[in-house]
Amino acid sequence: MGDHFVILKLGRRVLDKKRSEVTLEELTAEMAGGQELAELSHELKR
Repeated sequence: MGDHFVILKLGRRVLDKKRSEVTLEELTAEMAGGQELAELSHELKR
């Protein structure tokens, strides 16, 4: 466990927050693919 989290995607920073500024849900969602995962899930439900 850390006190500061940085998530990179294709070399770009998509999340850079202190532990107190991020929820577990937000952190795991970004680690899983963020908005792209949400869009893919929406497309698969069609």
